[in-house]
Amino acid sequence: MDSSLRSASLLLGLLSKWGSQLPDSLRTEDPAVILRVLDCVDATDGISQTELIRRLGLNQSTASKLVQSTVSKLVRKLIRAGYLKESRDRDDRRLQLLKSTSSGRGVLYYLESSISTLAQNDLRSSNVPVTAAPQVL
Repeated sequence: MDSSLRSASLLLGLLSKWGSQLPDSLRTEDPAVILRVLDCVDATDGISQTELIRRLGLNQSTASKLVQSTVSKLVRKLIRAGYLKESRDRDDRRLQLLKSTSSGRGVLYYLESSISTLAQNDLRSSNVPVTAAPQVL
């Protein structure tokens, strides 16, 4: 099997294994979508659902109400599962911001370290010689 196909297969297996350990309320959701939402939220110090939808690549003016509703439902499930939390914006108290919890960050750390390990193992098993980086003068 080609090394990139092996890596993709291992990554899908990792996501599937992690997905099987999710709380019941999240088991019907795509683990890759959950990971993308957690990553988008974690990359900020607080993000509104409108901004989250935009960062997920969904233009709010063209995104259907169904898509917006689906993202909102997933966010609610992630909050109930303890991966995300909501807090009020300091400048606009009407605005609710999503933030990662320690559990949400733990999921990202687990998956990122597992992916890193897969990549290192893949490099070791490839026939590509690893050379030292050139020195910058």
